[in-house]
Order: sequence, then C-alpha cells, then structure tokens
Amino acid sequence: MRTRAKHLIDEEPADTAFRQTLAAFDEPASLAPPPDLVVRTSRRLPNDSPHVLLQRARVRILIRVMLAVLLLAAATFGAWALLVETPTPAPLAIQLVLKPLLGTLGALGLPLLLIGLLAALGSGLLLDRHARTANEVRIST
Repeated sequence: MRTRAKHLIDEEPADTAFRQTLAAFDEPASLAPPPDLVVRTSRRLPNDSPHVLLQRARVRILIRVMLAVLLLAAATFGAWALLVETPTPAPLAIQLVLKPLLGTLGALGLPLLLIGLLAALGSGLLLDRHARTANEVRIST
C-alpha cells in the first residue's frame, strides 16, 4: 500500500501481529474472499444506468398517483350520485361498491369505518414499503 506521497507502507508486520492476537484469544481465522466475488457482485447490479432507473421509478410513481386520483374521483362521483340522487346516475359498479359501504356506515357508525379504513391504508403502506425494500439490492462490505 502507498501513501499520498507515494511512500511504500509495509502492513505485513501489523497483519501478522493482529492474526497472532486473534489466535491467542481462540478467535477464528479470517477466510479469504471467494474468487468470484467481483463477478457475483457485478451480476447483481442492474444493467441500466442510474438515470434510466430513476426515470422508470418516476414513471411508476406517476402512474400510481394517477390511478389513485382516478379511483378517488370515481368513488367521490359515485358517492355524490348515491347521496344526492341526481338524474345523472353513477356507473353501476360504483353504486354496487358504495351502497354496502354506506350501509355499513349507517349500521356500525363512523368510528368503526374509519378504523377499518386506516387499518387498510396502513397495511397497504406497509406492504408497499416491504416491496420496495425487498427489491433493493444491498451489498454489505
């Protein structure tokens, strides 16, 4: 090994002393790294550049947000149509989904429905967080 001034540093005596100290305390000897460590590590890395991966992640997030907004708009429109009884009917699927929810709201009360919605939202967020961390590749050094 060399310093910044390009002087050669001999680390062999320090390594030998360290190994002797470990052996004195009956500690296991360090193993040499596997010969294909670099190849295995490089295989785990994605083939695309970080810029392309970031763009893909942004597109996925944008699509998820757009779908959530569309779903929220459809549910709001359906709830409005069910509650107000306007001449413009909500789509049948929205009515079929929201009528039992409104019946549950009337039967069980708002607190129980809010607890259930919060539990469902929390479960979804935890599942999303787990999926994101499961997809990350972590290489320990």
